[in-house]
Amino acid sequence: MMNEPLAALTAWLAQWSDQTEFVEVAVSRNSDGFELRHRLDAGRNANELRHLEPSELRDWVQTTETGAFRPNKLAPNLRTGWHFSARSQPALEEALRILYPGALADWFAEQRGIPATGMREYFGRQTGMYRVAQQLTDEFAARAVRANCAPESCRRRRIWEVPGLTPDSPAQTSLVPCFEPCGTMMEMARRMAKSQQALPISVRLLPDELESALAAVRQLLQSGSIDSREGDLAAPDNPRRLRLLEASLQGALEAAPTVRPPSSG
Repeated sequence: MMNEPLAALTAWLAQWSDQTEFVEVAVSRNSDGFELRHRLDAGRNANELRHLEPSELRDWVQTTETGAFRPNKLAPNLRTGWHFSARSQPALEEALRILYPGALADWFAEQRGIPATGMREYFGRQTGMYRVAQQLTDEFAARAVRANCAPESCRRRRIWEVPGLTPDSPAQTSLVPCFEPCGTMMEMARRMAKSQQALPISVRLLPDELESALAAVRQLLQSGSIDSREGDLAAPDNPRRLRLLEASLQGALEAAPTVRPPSSG
């Protein structure tokens, strides 16, 4: 009887013929088996890319272009400039497992109808420090999910239910499903539940100042120069916290009353 990993791989291979993409990786068939490379390198000649051996592939996926550690292998920060040859289906399965641990198995589970766990159901199971997440309002929960599960943070496709939000689409993220809130999501939910109990601080800003603040946050997010770790939500410059701020500033700007210029007459 075929083992589970190869069964998942066989089902996935049956979905395409010559080439396809899996998250950020382009996979193609050739006379020697399969070739993998970053999708951004799909049009480059192989001799322009570094050929990785299996042991090198494992090391390659651990860090970003800047040398930062990659705790979430589904984050869209896989390094470019490489290619890998898999001469058999087991070798391909192992390579995909190194690149995206558990991803192919999760895809296969969704194909077999394994259900996701809704946010409220998952929050309701929590005890200890994460129990406070049960107090999160639907509005704050949706804000937390938008910031934590944005495609810029993770390419897993959220299929678990969140009040007020539709599930992610493969075009936005990838084929890899997310069945329930992850540890980082739970930490953000915990922090948001506590934040919603705090008194808001009112800051009077002109529309032009709001625009400048929003532009500064977006530039920081796009710069790739943020030093804090992905999961360190205590850091003020954490990308997920900055996306929360971005959404708040955008909402405030949209809600700002339109002021008509004084009449010249």
